[in-house]
Amino acid sequence: MVLFRNLKMKAAAFVMTGVCLLASVVPAHAYQDEEFRKELQPGEWGLIYEINASPTMINQPITFTDFESMKEKAAPFVTLPEHVKPGYSFKEGFIQTKLLNWDTREIEKELEKEAKQTGKTRVMKIIQAFDDFLSLSYTLENEKGEKLFFNIFNPNGQMDVSTLAFGEIKDRFTIHDQEAIFLTFSSPNNGEMKQVKWRKSGSDKIYTLGSNAPDVSKEDLVSMASLVE
Repeated sequence: MVLFRNLKMKAAAFVMTGVCLLASVVPAHAYQDEEFRKELQPGEWGLIYEINASPTMINQPITFTDFESMKEKAAPFVTLPEHVKPGYSFKEGFIQTKLLNWDTREIEKELEKEAKQTGKTRVMKIIQAFDDFLSLSYTLENEKGEKLFFNIFNPNGQMDVSTLAFGEIKDRFTIHDQEAIFLTFSSPNNGEMKQVKWRKSGSDKIYTLGSNAPDVSKEDLVSMASLVE
């Protein structure tokens, strides 16, 4: 299996607006990519072929506006924590699917042929083969508009928790005997952020819990993280 072979996978590894979705937006073609994205159903991926450029993968996440629906959809893969902190309610959630096979060379050949036959400079093929989630995230919000962000990233194989750390790592420790880090950073949309990342015991999944609420401390995040099954 070739992972993300020669793809411009824009790791919209959201600086925790919380999440780690691998959605693709290439600046020079952002508008065109969004037009292609409209053709995708929730959960589907699309491979965009462009003449004289590297292929691009885009995804249409599955979106949720209530926690119960998201919990049910995620049930085959993970158990979502129901009550992270009193006073916060579910705002929105997203699940990004994981492809069965990331090796897209054969599809690229098909699209190259299509581009030549049609005279188009950019063409896309929809890929529906997925059986798991790549990233799962949701946002909780209180009456002041302060937020808690929860994310689970499901990589192919073990990854260091600091690999996707977009900020200054302030501390390293363990949660349930697994590597964990605490970091801080400034987010254009959410202001000053605090974040805890840790690996799920007995799993490759990396969990992230963050907040922009001034009264949510590192200790609060670690305590909440410790309660996640």
